[in-house]
Amino acid sequence: MKRIFVASLGEGASDDLVRSLAPLIAVTVLSMQSELLGLLNAMPFLWFLLFAKQIGAAVDRMGPGRALLIGNLLRICIISFLGIGLLAGVMSAALFLVGMALLGLGDALFNTGRAALLPDIVGRKHVPEAMQRVESASAIARVGSPALVSGLLRLLSQPAVFICGILGYFISAVTFGMLIPKRHTGQATRKRATNDTKSAWNVRRVLTTRGLSAVVLSNGLANSATMVSAVALIYFALDYVGVEPGNIPLIGVATALGGLVGAVMVTPLRTRFTEVRGKLLAVGLAGLSALITPAAILIPDYGFWVLAAGAFLFSLWFTVGNVLGSGIPALVIEPEQLGRGTAAITVITIGVMPAASLLGGFLVAAVEPLLTLVIAAAIVLCAAIPLWMARDWQPPRPDDDSETPGEASAG
Repeated sequence: MKRIFVASLGEGASDDLVRSLAPLIAVTVLSMQSELLGLLNAMPFLWFLLFAKQIGAAVDRMGPGRALLIGNLLRICIISFLGIGLLAGVMSAALFLVGMALLGLGDALFNTGRAALLPDIVGRKHVPEAMQRVESASAIARVGSPALVSGLLRLLSQPAVFICGILGYFISAVTFGMLIPKRHTGQATRKRATNDTKSAWNVRRVLTTRGLSAVVLSNGLANSATMVSAVALIYFALDYVGVEPGNIPLIGVATALGGLVGAVMVTPLRTRFTEVRGKLLAVGLAGLSALITPAAILIPDYGFWVLAAGAFLFSLWFTVGNVLGSGIPALVIEPEQLGRGTAAITVITIGVMPAASLLGGFLVAAVEPLLTLVIAAAIVLCAAIPLWMARDWQPPRPDDDSETPGEASAG
């Protein structure tokens, strides 16, 4: 588990560094227009929306360990190419967009491969604990990345700092490479995934599988709500609450801290509730916490602190909800089809995010930021409905109760 934490911390730090610098470079170095900037921000999600089936099939075919390593290698190569091009002054906006699109492909291969590989590394019943480590590492990375990027920019140029993003991906590749079980060499040691469309895992089968569908639909609605509120929050904070522009990033720090606390709280909640009931509680509290943000308009003198508190509490319960239920796909989907199954799930949970972002922009223009934030909170509360309908469902018991020797020694 320690190695999973280290690998996820490196990957998360590089993700945050690249995602924070890419729009800045696009505007200040490449003079990219706002329309193209919106396309740039949508790039990481489009692969999950448009090519999830093909990516899932590829992961099952080559093996999740190999897919994970290829995804990291692709990201290292793309970041190096873009950074060197920027340093040499030969990078164009069009080439930068193509590079960022390929970076999104690396993200898709890595995330799908990791989700399919974790059951092989830790055992199917320990997947929730592994995902808890992943969420903790991601939260720590989100807390530290703004300070890291700010400090590096004082010493290096933006392209040079951008290239530094390869370090975390390299750590992730090496650490996960050490964790891949020797018995797991890809297709040779995994059952060949079936080509029977009736039994193959796809979006339809995910949505018609009780328990799994509840978790996936809930995650999709909650993720959509975060995209809707993200568009409205900046306008609401600046124009309605009067928050200074320099304090806006501190709300992001509060969000990251909430995620870190939420990852720690998962263990005691899991001992008291089943996965679905615990997730139901967390999603409901996340929806109520989301209502704190628009309430900041009622206390303008303390508006910033209300926004920070709302961001902290929402992120806390949102993270708890994300981790609880994260092991259910590995218990429901056959091991030889985890790549396809994970890809089908991401169509619903991540593929909806670009459309939700566009919806947020439309709502801000149509009904003002305040009402948009209330609508986003209502969407989170709606995410509890499928969980309530499946609250008595129990996932099947895992058939591999033993830990792998390598992971047991890794702690």
